[in-house]
Amino acid sequence: MQRREAAITDRIRNNMQMNALQQGNTATVRRRFAAMRRNRGKMLKRINYLKEYKPLSLKECLIIGWSGMRGIVSLAAALSLPLLMADGTEFPQRSIIIFLTVVTVIFMLVIQGVGLPLLIRWLKIGDNND
Repeated sequence: MQRREAAITDRIRNNMQMNALQQGNTATVRRRFAAMRRNRGKMLKRINYLKEYKPLSLKECLIIGWSGMRGIVSLAAALSLPLLMADGTEFPQRSIIIFLTVVTVIFMLVIQGVGLPLLIRWLKIGDNND
């Protein structure tokens, strides 16, 4: 009988906690919508401000894509390899993986650095109004 009462008490406690969380979430959502209503004028000004700008051309997208960050994800993945395996042995060829990743990233950065002026000339992007 005591186990059943304890189980019922636990269920009631869990239900009360869930209700409190739901009420807190509801209050948070209400506050955010109220803030959005108060700042509606500012938001509309920002939207109108953004409407004045034209979308990027294909040439501009190519330049941005060519000069974007390359290799940061692969370098982060290589550096996140553990030093030791779960059984205590060293991670196999971790240093070679990191070395090859760094060399590849540096090589690609050099290619992009040298290739960017060539790409700009090829796309005929310059000081004139293009």
